[in-house]
Amino acid sequence: LKKDEAKSFNSKYFAYLGCTTLVTQLLVVRLLDWLRIRNSSTIVLSQIGNCSHMLVYASLHLLPIWAVYLNSIPTSLGFLANIGFNSLIADRMGKGEYGFAMGCLSAVSGISGVLGPLMFSQLFAALGKVGEPYVPFLIGACMSFTGLLVALLVLRPIEMTPKRLVNFSHSRVYSRLETDEDVSEVYE
Repeated sequence: LKKDEAKSFNSKYFAYLGCTTLVTQLLVVRLLDWLRIRNSSTIVLSQIGNCSHMLVYASLHLLPIWAVYLNSIPTSLGFLANIGFNSLIADRMGKGEYGFAMGCLSAVSGISGVLGPLMFSQLFAALGKVGEPYVPFLIGACMSFTGLLVALLVLRPIEMTPKRLVNFSHSRVYSRLETDEDVSEVYE
């Protein structure tokens, strides 16, 4: 695409992507809830979306330009991962551990949000010079496929366990919160 065409295309595409993501958040999430789809299945669905999204981008040089618009559907499904992780943590953690686990999830998300763009921008820069700009998307697809395997082989069995995921081992504060005793005694 020429520079002017690229600007117009990008604005249309991101508006379309925003709409498909909004539809996913408003309708697909409600449908998954109504169908009583497990949290780990939501994560699996998001990883399938991420993997197919990356594979389509890796093969864009072989596909027509409208494939980018069609690719927004699996891209928007990729956003379901956060919902699945949050729901899985809320369902499997005790009330004393929930905040700790959500903090850990936020920290990991923040770190990946910083390292991912740095890593992939360097890959695009290095591989774009040698005429292989699709390789970072193949790497991303492999990473998403690994996430799919983790969701299937690790998260699904965790979801099938009894309600409690781990016993309290962090501190007396968590133990007191779980038993609903007066927390003020811990701070004396």
